[in-house]
Amino acid sequence: MIDELEGNIIKEGYFFGIKQYGYHVANELKTQSLPKMIALKSKSYLPSEWYTYKDSSLFASVERNAITFDEIESISNGETINKYIPNRFYKSFKDLSITIKSTKIFNKNG
Repeated sequence: MIDELEGNIIKEGYFFGIKQYGYHVANELKTQSLPKMIALKSKSYLPSEWYTYKDSSLFASVERNAITFDEIESISNGETINKYIPNRFYKSFKDLSITIKSTKIFNKNG
């Protein structure tokens, strides 16, 4: 198992199923905005404006982080998004051949 968050905090996330999710991560502290007296032992209690944020997404059949957080919110509202994939490998079980084609993916919640 791999730690995708690397110890960071999820600010907001949408989890639709296995290999279908996206989230905002509080990535790192903006150290210039921190008062000198604050001990950084517990990052979760610091105000959100002290962080920079990074979007992450994982959907099966689409490259990691290819779907933006706005598109993930659209999927959660029932909209369909389209993604163009230029190189997709297709394997034939009949003759064990592999072909490379372009394709479009349609993602929708549900």
